[in-house]
Amino acid sequence: MRYLEVIKLLIISLGIKLISCFRNIPSNDIDSFIRLSALRSYSKLGFFRFFQLFINPISSIRYFEFDFVRRNIPVKRISSILDISSPRGFGIFLSHKYPRLEYHMINPDKSDIEETKILTAAFNSNLKVRTENALNLPYKSRSYDTVISISVIEHIVGKGDTKAIKEMWRVIKPGGRLILTTHIMRKRRIEYRVQDHYNLSVRKKRKYFFQRIYSPESLTERLIKPLGVQPKLIEIIEEKKAGWFDEYIQRWIKLELEETVFDPWFIMTKFKHINNFQEVNNLGVIGLVFEKPCD
Repeated sequence: MRYLEVIKLLIISLGIKLISCFRNIPSNDIDSFIRLSALRSYSKLGFFRFFQLFINPISSIRYFEFDFVRRNIPVKRISSILDISSPRGFGIFLSHKYPRLEYHMINPDKSDIEETKILTAAFNSNLKVRTENALNLPYKSRSYDTVISISVIEHIVGKGDTKAIKEMWRVIKPGGRLILTTHIMRKRRIEYRVQDHYNLSVRKKRKYFFQRIYSPESLTERLIKPLGVQPKLIEIIEEKKAGWFDEYIQRWIKLELEETVFDPWFIMTKFKHINNFQEVNNLGVIGLVFEKPCD
């Protein structure tokens, strides 16, 4: 990356950051925290990875997702959280802010764990991370107050999403919460990519399974009905213009930081809140909160 390109991206990023502060966008404090953790970890990350995290600390829709999950964790009355492979910045932030919490994160991608440990060390966070699989959690039933998972369930191939959510539910204590986010749109679809982004996927016709996007009906069948309870809370955002997010992904793949540097601006301007399943049309993100009944 050339010197002038670095300066240009830095100016754009800091300019949008100022606008974000003025407009008080969701998760702006987490954005600041991740930038600072990247700065503190510079010597171990190297310039390019540091610069990526500093310029683009949170991907577009994660601003909504981080805020939704954070708002619905009852931190004052719990002592333990199990995080199922959420983007690392959220867990590092929360475990640092609430050091009394027992915060465990699992991640099946071994290559991802080393960087998580580097960023965690920047704040002496009490986050504990280990390589495990959500389909077979190595924890006793009813052992965690809260289980969270941010945009993970849609990446689990086959019927694994239903199996994983049952496993998450199993390890939650009675009265505890399951909080998750995933993609949704009116008509479900499955996406494949030419690369195996998480080193976990199944190849099909020279491409790898990447994710499913749920319809309201498929989400109900695969994620809600297996739990036997209705969500306590649902929040949804969707793109204002149909097809915008798909176009954004293509620009992201081609332009990388030149596109994603605008992510805070996109969450401010390209999405809208909708009230319920019946209003879902365009591609969006849904946040769900479930509470496990007491015996």
